[in-house]
Amino acid sequence: MTPAQHAPSRESPPAYRISHYPATLIDAWTLRNGARVTLRPVLPQDHGLLGDMIQRLSQATRYNRFHGAVSGLSTAMLHHMTQVDYRRHLAFVITTTDGEREQVVADARYAVDDEGDSAEFAIVVDDEWQRRGLAERAVRALGAAARRGGLHWLHGS
Repeated sequence: MTPAQHAPSRESPPAYRISHYPATLIDAWTLRNGARVTLRPVLPQDHGLLGDMIQRLSQATRYNRFHGAVSGLSTAMLHHMTQVDYRRHLAFVITTTDGEREQVVADARYAVDDEGDSAEFAIVVDDEWQRRGLAERAVRALGAAARRGGLHWLHGS
């Protein structure tokens, strides 16, 4: 073998890695008003749909979710929110279809704390979709996933 064959690769490692998409966490149901919704783990390609939902939020809802007056999120932040590892950072979106187009109507997520036994969580529901039980369903899904992941506490402000 030549020295070049033993040299370490100079390619930079991929910035985003997951072990597998947790399809077992997908849940679909029909709301009282007949709307069909699906709770599923977020996908990297959801950054545009998530950005659209955040743009639709009222200023008060954005302020409450992002702890400050945010008119929108940068592309980098949206990529961060959709490129999760499903272990230390788990995110769900709740979607519906508007005709043939999928639309995100809620986002729920947790990020594991440094100690590894608890996680901070956050939830936001599109203003038009509030008071329909979406946040409750999302909290239950986060809690169940956290328990399966060995976490003892979820906390949020």
